[in-house]
Amino acid sequence: MANGQHDLESILSACLSPENMRRAQAEAALKALCKQRDILLMLLSTVRQSESAEVRLLGSQTLRKSMKTHWRQLPKQAQDSLKVGLLEALSAEPVTSVRRALSIVVATISQTDVPAGDWPTLLPWLHQCTQSANEAHRETALVLLCSLTETIGVYMRPHFGALVQVASAGLRDSSARVRAEALDAVSTLVQWVGEEPEVRLFRELVPSLLQMAQMGLASGEEQAAIDACELFIDLIEAPAPVMGPVMPDLVRWCMQVTTTTSYDLATREMTLQVVEWLARYKPKQLAKSGTVRPVVSALCGLCAEPEPPEHDNDDQQSASKFAAQALDVLALNLPSKHVLPEALSFAQTAIQSPDPLQRAAACTVIVDVAEGCADAVRKHLPAILQIVGTGARDGEAKVRGQAMFALGELAGNCQPEMSAHAREALPCVFAAMAEDNPTLQQQACYALDSFCEHLEEEITEFLEPLLARLSEVLGRRGSVESQLSALGAISSAAAAARTGFRPYAAAVLPLLRSYMNITESDMLPCRARATEAVGIIACNVGKEAMGASIPDFVAVALQGMALDSTELREYTNGMLGHLAEALGEDFTPFLPSAVQAAIASCSQDDGVAEDNSDEEGTAETKSESIGSDDEADEDDDEEDDEDPSRRLNVRTGAAFAPGCLKAAATQALGVYARETLAHFAPYIEQTLAVLLRMASYFHDDVREQAYEALSFLVAATTKAFPASAQGVSPHTAHVVDEAMPALLQAVEKDDDKEAVSVAVTAAAEIVRGCGPTACAKHLDGLIKAVTKVARGEALCQVAESDDEEPLEDEEESEENPDENLLVAVGDALPILARALGPDSYAPIFAQYHADVLLKWTRASQPDAIRAAGVGALAEVARELGAHMVPYAGRIWPMLLRELRHDSAANRRNAAFAAGVLVQAVPAAAAPHLPNLLQALHPLFRAEEDAGTRDNAAGAVGRVIATLGAQTPLEQVVPVLLGALPLQEDLDEAEAVYGSLCGLLLHPDTSPRVAPLLPQILQVLGAVLTVEAVAEGVRRNVAHSLAQMQTNCNVSALLTALPQDQQSALAALASQAA
Repeated sequence: MANGQHDLESILSACLSPENMRRAQAEAALKALCKQRDILLMLLSTVRQSESAEVRLLGSQTLRKSMKTHWRQLPKQAQDSLKVGLLEALSAEPVTSVRRALSIVVATISQTDVPAGDWPTLLPWLHQCTQSANEAHRETALVLLCSLTETIGVYMRPHFGALVQVASAGLRDSSARVRAEALDAVSTLVQWVGEEPEVRLFRELVPSLLQMAQMGLASGEEQAAIDACELFIDLIEAPAPVMGPVMPDLVRWCMQVTTTTSYDLATREMTLQVVEWLARYKPKQLAKSGTVRPVVSALCGLCAEPEPPEHDNDDQQSASKFAAQALDVLALNLPSKHVLPEALSFAQTAIQSPDPLQRAAACTVIVDVAEGCADAVRKHLPAILQIVGTGARDGEAKVRGQAMFALGELAGNCQPEMSAHAREALPCVFAAMAEDNPTLQQQACYALDSFCEHLEEEITEFLEPLLARLSEVLGRRGSVESQLSALGAISSAAAAARTGFRPYAAAVLPLLRSYMNITESDMLPCRARATEAVGIIACNVGKEAMGASIPDFVAVALQGMALDSTELREYTNGMLGHLAEALGEDFTPFLPSAVQAAIASCSQDDGVAEDNSDEEGTAETKSESIGSDDEADEDDDEEDDEDPSRRLNVRTGAAFAPGCLKAAATQALGVYARETLAHFAPYIEQTLAVLLRMASYFHDDVREQAYEALSFLVAATTKAFPASAQGVSPHTAHVVDEAMPALLQAVEKDDDKEAVSVAVTAAAEIVRGCGPTACAKHLDGLIKAVTKVARGEALCQVAESDDEEPLEDEEESEENPDENLLVAVGDALPILARALGPDSYAPIFAQYHADVLLKWTRASQPDAIRAAGVGALAEVARELGAHMVPYAGRIWPMLLRELRHDSAANRRNAAFAAGVLVQAVPAAAAPHLPNLLQALHPLFRAEEDAGTRDNAAGAVGRVIATLGAQTPLEQVVPVLLGALPLQEDLDEAEAVYGSLCGLLLHPDTSPRVAPLLPQILQVLGAVLTVEAVAEGVRRNVAHSLAQMQTNCNVSALLTALPQDQQSALAALASQAA
């Protein structure tokens, strides 16, 4: 064997030769030797005796590979001898890489032999190594511990407490190498932390982890601190509460490192990420730790840290940038009372500093808290705007730029308050846009875009200077970023101004058209945004204002679809959809090309592929199991035929863009169907196939658009193939029978709440449009699906993680994540009631829905859920009428409570519901009338929200129409008249103005309101000329007034009305007749 041993060492050495021919010959010889039965003992002997570390390493790796074939063929005595030799080799090996390779061999054998009880000496040997004075032995023990935990974890788990002690001692070891291996060992133990006592034992280890990081930094090993922080982040994300009382010390250490400029930027950023992760995953514990305010103060100061000379942000963020990012995370995840006071205090002081970096940081801090602390920021808006205004007038461009950014964030997150400050803010924005500074122009355009998104019609007074500045920016063709911001601002301005943009369309459209000729790849994003802007303008100014330019815009947009830009194709689909909205059925000539483009976009490669890579790593780093003789491969170097790691892999960067494209294209198909209706007939079948495919796409937005588009496609089909006396056409029945199962499956299985909301609404709209007969086979499924959502039992509701408790003192979020979902259910229930009829739906409501809706309205529920519940009850009551009597006793006290709610949305819904319930169950409502009128009275104050006041007026109108004689008209009608005309919710016009007409026409009530006749006729005359009020309502008012003209008092008052009102009265009265 000695000669064989010498030959093997020579062969291994030759395998490392740089000479290709010699290396190839040696590899062939080694391959032949590895087929011999005694190769394992030969390899181990070579590893133990060779003086070459490279040969020992290759021999260890070859030994591991050969185990798979030969281990089970060895006699028991030979196996035992090899095990003893392996441990002796490990103990004696001086080179870390070789020890690591031998440890993997030990782990490979232990995978089968330790559970079988065939290696009883391994764990005692391991424990002995952990106690050794020899650094290499302690390091080896931890390396092997890590390997064993990965390979025979189930067997090792009963020893969890002892393993934690070993790892904890290793973290505090004087040797940096031992500490590094202990860190790896701790990483493998995390998987076992589930319940007590593991949580308690592991929590005791965490302080040692912090100590290890501190020791690493103290000895100049910043990488050790980075590695420890990565493990801290894993622990923070873990569901088990393992952080324990160490959190305050951890935060203080992290911030000490982050604020120490002598450390590397990567180290400082990593320690700060630990604090960010605590804010994201453990906000309650972080808020209670008493460290948040010092952290915020430190981050504010870091926002002013100068960048190092020749710093490259592409390689590593500067301290000011990662500090700003962290402050944003804290603001988003923690109660504002912990964040805003320190941030605001810093900003107020820093804006007065002679240092421009401090002044810029003052505005940066406002940027970072604007979204997360929006509610609290609104309360301090005057003080904050003073800071930002000072920054906007600063002599340094960097400060002015950050002030623009701050204005944009405030305008985007603090509405409607910020719109009231537009006159103060926009001149500063226009001034910044006029400067010859591309970066500043871009930031100013961003601010302008944010204001435009929220100003709505009020923007018209600013349009002339606004568009002049934007045209200047676009005419200069500066940086791509500034042009993109300017084009976005034009889109937002057009969307806000609506028809008020018409006078400016003729000047802006040619400029946008010039951008749509761009073909340079780096400028294609600008072409995309210009294309989007054309569509938005067309949608708002109308086809007449677009004139004869529409065919040209469509042609050049479709040409852009051939360019290599997913973004351009996305915005082109959107633009064509907007044009379809503007043109309606006149879009029909463009359907062939538009539909083809949308379908092609939906079929574009989406970057989803199967990944066959080995998730567990290569054989060089991970142990393998030892197969039985009949499983052994003849050739050790061959790969396994089957790879168990096959899995779906989404190339995120590639998948996201096609996802957005598919969403835009899917939405466009729905819009084409909705707007062109019967003209869409030739495209129904192919569109249906595409929509059904998109309804199962992995991207949430795509599915959401597909669900909605299916309802539009059904509507188009009903127009293209009208129903007959026998019911809906076969075409419609086919589309309904394809669409409804897809929508019901979405409610059942989709895990995205917004998508499920859309699916519920779409299914309900199909029932509304086609009627109960066409949907008969699907109604039971819809009832069950809606009931499941109403009870909170849908997949999208139960799939949420509830590992983290909500913050006890956190301000309530403005938008509850379930609000849209429950509103969709609330909208669907009255549609079901109407489809089935009140008599059929009443028992279903009693069995499934009544208690659920009432549960939504409990005082313990979030405001948004209560508002949704009240709204749903109101709409159902409209349909069920007298069937609501059994519930009136429970509903009235709740409505009286909600009418006094702090939230305008809750008061508004309660007012509407109260009026509807009076109409539905007048006898049951009468005893509550005094309390109801008393609760409604405060809603008529001038400072009340306009929509709420309108709904209160509607409630009073319904009370008068239903319980007129029982109502104290002398007190109620003057209050009602004082709230008119309606300002926002013109849907209440019929209830309000109809009730006034009824009072004047009814013989029992007309004498009681006779003193108020002039004021009533004034109100009724004024509404005749308000085109926003439904024409049917205005005709009914005119008809009522015409009936009263025989009364001389009324006739005289009517002739005193302004001429336009008299003309409207005559015209509408003749139509009513």
